[in-house]
Amino acid sequence: AVTLLTPLVSRLQRHVQREEDGIFRAMRHSGEYLDEVDDLEREHSDFGKAIAALDPEAGDFHAGVIRLLDDLAVHIDREDYGIFPVSVRGRSNVGAG
Repeated sequence: AVTLLTPLVSRLQRHVQREEDGIFRAMRHSGEYLDEVDDLEREHSDFGKAIAALDPEAGDFHAGVIRLLDDLAVHIDREDYGIFPVSVRGRSNVGAG
């Protein structure tokens, strides 16, 4: 499990950094959906803490991995079906009118 999680964690870290430096920064600049951006960034931090707390030797390791993956799936859905579509719509309306 740890062997499989290592590349996932690396990709997740790169993804989070690009997301926060790109789309979240742009959304903050626009002044829209700030509470949602705050929540998503907080979840990014929580994922980092959850990953760091995983102990392959612990009896609850399996449950911790499942919980992390479930939480990550919910987070991705919130981004894919919530904040990302409104950010694209917002950018396509820039300069319109």
